[in-house]
Amino acid sequence: MSRAFCVLFVLAAQLIGSTGGPGTSVSDGYFVMLAPLSAGQHTIHFKGSEGAAPNTFTLDITYHLTVQPKAVGQLGDDDDDQD
Repeated sequence: MSRAFCVLFVLAAQLIGSTGGPGTSVSDGYFVMLAPLSAGQHTIHFKGSEGAAPNTFTLDITYHLTVQPKAVGQLGDDDDDQD
């Protein structure tokens, strides 16, 4: 896990389904990069909080993922056919 900060960037409203014009945003947080998950069911859970009452920001998030097996001939499969 590592902390990353992204400087000001322009976000096109069309990317998020809004009818408004472009906006600006920044990002600052902790990000996790996982190794590829095996086929099957996986649960990713994280939580955290920041600040002091009454201005505490708290989150508790769980993702339930289903990873499908790769199809034969799909790019990156392990059947050694050079794809």
